[in-house]
Amino acid sequence: MRKVNRILSDNYDGRPLSTESNIRKIVRGSDGLINFGGALGFDEENRITQKFTIALTNKADEEKRIVLFPGATASLKEIEEVAGFKADAIAVDGDVIINTDEQAEVTCVAKKLAYFQRFLCKNPTRVMKILLTTKQEDQFSRDMTSTKLSPYRRLESTSFNGDEYRSPSDSNTLMAKIDVDNLQLDDQTVLDIVLAPQSSVNITFFMGASRNDAYTLSEQAKIALG
Repeated sequence: MRKVNRILSDNYDGRPLSTESNIRKIVRGSDGLINFGGALGFDEENRITQKFTIALTNKADEEKRIVLFPGATASLKEIEEVAGFKADAIAVDGDVIINTDEQAEVTCVAKKLAYFQRFLCKNPTRVMKILLTTKQEDQFSRDMTSTKLSPYRRLESTSFNGDEYRSPSDSNTLMAKIDVDNLQLDDQTVLDIVLAPQSSVNITFFMGASRNDAYTLSEQAKIALG
């Protein structure tokens, strides 16, 4: 058998291996991610500890459909035209729906919600898990729906509720942990929830990787300049 001499090198295609490593990081996206909780890539999203909580209260005697994240849509009318469903309101921090007697029917507590909604439009962010807590058990049967948007055609929507993620053996029957496989919040996604009558619910989103042009530009400049 003919012997083949293999010459080991610290270069790849004429580039130092350290440079090649940095290039591959950029290609796979790890240097274009917000490093929540020290995560460096999609395979480490379970280390991310960044979360955002929205608390909603519905004092009305009928259920209300509230849009939590409207994407790039500007109004309820546009949501109906583009997303294809009617909602009662878009969530804001404070009074969401006021009845004719100027009493709040639906209220929301969510710190910096308006800014977070705008942030998601420019920085697409994955959701790893959603935690629902409520004192009204029938709230778990109400749907949360993610609807994809397009100006050209009707895209798909995905609905889920807390009942799907609870079992009789749950120690806390007023809590549901929803593991989502492919939920991304961005300018092309509307996320809404139906509130049961006379109910309150806390919704905590555990955020995953996020694309961020400002962060990416900064990191790429560091790589380029050394």
